[in-house]
This record gives sequence, structure tokens and C-alpha cells, in this order.
Amino acid sequence: MENIEEYVSSQLLSLEKEYIQKLSSSNLLLIYIQRFTIQYCLKDKVLSNNQVKELNDKFCTSNNIKNNEGLIKYLKEQGMRFEDHINNLKASVFINSISLDKFGIKAEAHFLKRKDQLDQYIYSLIRVKNSDLAYELYLQIEEQDKTLSELASKHSEGPEKDTNGKIGPSSITIVHPLLREKLKTSNKGELIKPFKIESWWVIARLEDKMEVSFDENMKAKMSLELFDLWIKGVSQRIAYKLIELLSNK
Repeated sequence: MENIEEYVSSQLLSLEKEYIQKLSSSNLLLIYIQRFTIQYCLKDKVLSNNQVKELNDKFCTSNNIKNNEGLIKYLKEQGMRFEDHINNLKASVFINSISLDKFGIKAEAHFLKRKDQLDQYIYSLIRVKNSDLAYELYLQIEEQDKTLSELASKHSEGPEKDTNGKIGPSSITIVHPLLREKLKTSNKGELIKPFKIESWWVIARLEDKMEVSFDENMKAKMSLELFDLWIKGVSQRIAYKLIELLSNK
């Protein structure tokens, strides 16, 4: 794979200039290069007849295709040749192994960078504009006069009102940094005192946290992510080179 950029670039430069320009003007050039590059990575991989039959049978079942005539019709409707269909089946088998071979050694480091995004949180939230109301609601929950869900559905002024204050499971990387820090440092079931985020007064409680771990399945997932990033990077560089060379012709 070391010379893949040179190989793919040379192959694409052999195409008619007008064809590349049409791909570019239709915003399809990057997609085309990505698919071409993946096919190059798979060029030495071969499916046995049994593998083809098994994968094809699964594909037909999942797409409610009853027979070969139905498959041919389906592929035509998708603008796809049978050879393209087989290549897609091949990719479904070999992409994971190629990803592991190329990026398995980097998978754990990538996982550690991504862990905060991968961990899933469930938390409850009430947000109001009035600080006195926030503290009153907090005390009602603390003294068990009312539940957080009851008060959220009645008083919260954000979209969590429609879910009785419950949010998740979801990543907390996209929430406000202050709320994120409060949740990350809280214990499960701990009610967080009202605090201010911009114009809101917020009461929160961590309900559950599902931390991911690095195992063989996660290694495969991270390797595949790295492979996808690599394919995109290679394709972007090739696309830039193609457009630059074509514009100078």
C-alpha cells in the first residue's frame, strides 16, 4: 500500500479530462477515488464460491430478494453491475482484516483519544431562568418532596421537559464544558447543586455511566475508523493533485 497514491493517481490521470471534470462538478470525485482506492486494497483478496454464495444469500434475504432474476433487477435499479455487487461482498469480508493488519498497532492509542466520545452517560436535567426557583426545586428533590422527573416535566424550560428530565444514553462531549465536568466528577445518583450556565440555572444528576473498554471488538472498530480516515486522507490528496494537474493542462 506504500505507493498507493502514485498508483491511483496514475490510473485516474489516464481517464479523459472531461470525465474527471464531470465527476468533480457533480461532487463525486472524492467518492470515486475512495471506492477506487478501496478496490485497490482488495485486489489480492479472493472469495471462494462458498463464500460468495453465503454472502449473496444473506444479502438477498436482508433485501427481500427471492431469486437471481430479482437480484439482477435490484442491481439494475441501483445502477450496479453484478461484478460491483461481488466487490461489495468482498469488501464486507476483508475490510476488517485489512484494517487490523494496517492499523491494529495504532488502535489502542486512537481509542484513548476517542474514549470520552465513546463513553455513554444517562443523566437528568432541569434548567430554569430563575435562580430562586432552581434552589427551591433542588431542595424539594433533596428532601424527597418531589422527584426530579416530576419537577422537570413541570418546570424545566429546555427540551428535556418532554422526557421528564432524562437525557441519554449519549456522549457528553457535545454538552457545555461546565456540565460535562460536573457529570464526569459526580457519583451515580448524586444530585448536583444548582449552577449557572450562561442564562440558565441547572440542576443535574448522573443516573448511569457506561464506560467502554479496549477489547478485541473495540480494537477492530478503532482499526476500521483509522482505515476510513486513511482512505479519506489519501483520496483528498489524490483529488487535489488531479485537479491541480488538470488545471495546468
